[in-house]
Amino acid sequence: MNNPSVLICQGPYSFFLRDIGLLLEKEGRGVQALTFHPGDAYLMKGLSQLNWRSLMKQYGESGKAPVLETYYSARVEKIEKRALTQKEKEFFKAYFLAVRDYLQKNNIRMLLLHNDTRWQHAYAIEAARQLNIPYFVFELGLFRPNTITMDPRGVNARNSVPREPSFYAQFQTERVVHADQISSSISLKKRNAVIARFLLHYRLGKFLGLNAPENKVMRLKDYFRRFWKAYVKKDKRKEPGTWPERFLFVPFQVVNDSQTLLYSPYREMKTMADDIIKAVKTINKTTHEKERLAVVFKEHPMDRGAVSYDDLRVQYSEDPEVIILSNGDLNELIEQSLGVVTLNSTVGLDAVKQGKRVLCIGEAFYAIDGIALRGSVSSLEEDIRKLCVFEPDKHLVTRFLHYLKDEYSMEGNEYQYDIVQLKTIVNRIREAIKETL
Repeated sequence: MNNPSVLICQGPYSFFLRDIGLLLEKEGRGVQALTFHPGDAYLMKGLSQLNWRSLMKQYGESGKAPVLETYYSARVEKIEKRALTQKEKEFFKAYFLAVRDYLQKNNIRMLLLHNDTRWQHAYAIEAARQLNIPYFVFELGLFRPNTITMDPRGVNARNSVPREPSFYAQFQTERVVHADQISSSISLKKRNAVIARFLLHYRLGKFLGLNAPENKVMRLKDYFRRFWKAYVKKDKRKEPGTWPERFLFVPFQVVNDSQTLLYSPYREMKTMADDIIKAVKTINKTTHEKERLAVVFKEHPMDRGAVSYDDLRVQYSEDPEVIILSNGDLNELIEQSLGVVTLNSTVGLDAVKQGKRVLCIGEAFYAIDGIALRGSVSSLEEDIRKLCVFEPDKHLVTRFLHYLKDEYSMEGNEYQYDIVQLKTIVNRIREAIKETL
């Protein structure tokens, strides 16, 4: 392959980034995919590929390498409760130097990848930054089911969404993104078949020792527990017939998700729940009976069967001010609540869309003055008091959501997309490359 101009790292579990690469090749651009296991190779079939081991053998140089906080390092520290070994540190240094050397020697003009917290991507992004090479980070869109996030800086807490309220006060755009309905010939059956084949290739690579170090370690027994809980032994606990008069809704987040590990002061949802309950009870001691608060927590469906909250249920089983749900309608819970307390969940953004009060304890890009409150563990009681009287700026919220949907988002779905949507994304990539020439 001569002088590639685009490097593609890992994408979602679909042919999304591969298909973008094929369109770029039709324009005469060189495109290469960097793969880290046979699952990646399957999703990038049709493109020139470079295996991670070949990368580290063929490229590399002496020099300094940064030590970055990635999903891998956060998992090691917060879940495995240990420090990175010297061998791991040397591996990440060698990978960074190899990627940087590759980018330089192959005249790369654009880096494309999905999610910026994987070690493969965090170090590739840092190498691109040092060389002034633009990149786009893709993720599932903020408006489901038909938007895609395509950010030149990062996603979630690291994204490029302006944080200044004044920006939205006067924001206008004629662009319209249709987010409510998927427009694609890719059926749900075909999408699931691609994911299944990807997993088979990935498992084969793991068995043969071909895979790079894993970011998220998922055990088969966790999948089995979730399947058993969701489809076989369903939770038969019923929701309360009525909700408390005044309650805060607190959605639990996936305990091993990057948003929890990297952008949250809490490792365990139980610890967060205990702190919020303690703050609420302190507030209730000095509050008139009719103004007292209750708290409704809801498990995240992805943790069902893998994480147990039974101890928490037993602890507060006789407490009328605390409800812990396994199931429940999110929209109803948001609508009926006095406000939502979250780390940085998309549920918080859903609440903003409904015009509700929102308090973010973790790092959340939508915690902007007038839109949602920023809180902390150390001031939780005071933050909840502020939440109870907070009134979002309706004009600001409307403009903010208008920007997110119609300016920031790309139309489509990473698993079900059409050629028009892909061409729009390719046009944006082309323009970004031109700006660097």
